[in-house]
Amino acid sequence: MDRFQTDSEELAWLVGLIEGEGSIGYSKGSIRLEIGSTDEDTVRRAASFLGSGVIGPYQYRQRDKPFFKTVLYGHGITEMLMKVYPHMSDHRKSQIRDALTAKLADRKKEATV
Repeated sequence: MDRFQTDSEELAWLVGLIEGEGSIGYSKGSIRLEIGSTDEDTVRRAASFLGSGVIGPYQYRQRDKPFFKTVLYGHGITEMLMKVYPHMSDHRKSQIRDALTAKLADRKKEATV
């Protein structure tokens, strides 16, 4: 079953959000998609779609607006990234490929130990 069932409008919204406010990488054995914004409603909508929680508010300096983020990692991250991949910019596609390559390299290393 497809965990990230969506219509084309919702997927387009998510792709735009990831392009503008997202970060994709690999750290500590896990691929991570992180989306952050000062707009709590936007982060909550993304978190609802991704099945993740909302972290925050953070306020780094007193004059800053509160900042919220959601992070997806672990089970389901590859499925999500493959769903959005065809619609992403070259830069984001490169981040996805780099994260998947790093994960694969770690698995190969673990298999030889």
